Amino acid sequence: PNEIGFMTKLNELELRCNCLDILPTSIGLLTNIESIKTDNNPLQSLPSSIGYLTKLKTLECMSNELTLLPQEIGLLTNLTHIRFWKNNLKEIPVELCLLTKLQNLDFFGNQLQILPKEITQLTNLTNLEISHNNLQSIPPQLAKVIRI
Repeated sequence: PNEIGFMTKLNELELRCNCLDILPTSIGLLTNIESIKTDNNPLQSLPSSIGYLTKLKTLECMSNELTLLPQEIGLLTNLTHIRFWKNNLKEIPVELCLLTKLQNLDFFGNQLQILPKEITQLTNLTNLEISHNNLQSIPPQLAKVIRI
């Protein structure tokens, strides 16, 4: 419901194991939120208003039906953990590669076909999970990201 936007002091939001196919755009009003977990829902997309959640550190959307991520994900500069495990994602938006604080990036079990070469900009990564996708190759520059 759109009323979720009125919960402006909310720090963590867990919406796991429901029947949500959409998140309201008012989620962008949760400017103090640091963690969102939407596992096991039939979510097909995330609203572009998610880009307003600049304090967000953890975003977990596992076992949903996501097919596309909004470009605004690149505005979440405090993100350290992203888990999009078991969705229907075919690509990682280049904007995600602007999130230089990322330590954990998990795209296990999607339909990724390529990785953006800009993924090498994520120099703080300590965990990159891209198993069980449709990757044909990985950027050769990835080997230069020493911490992985």
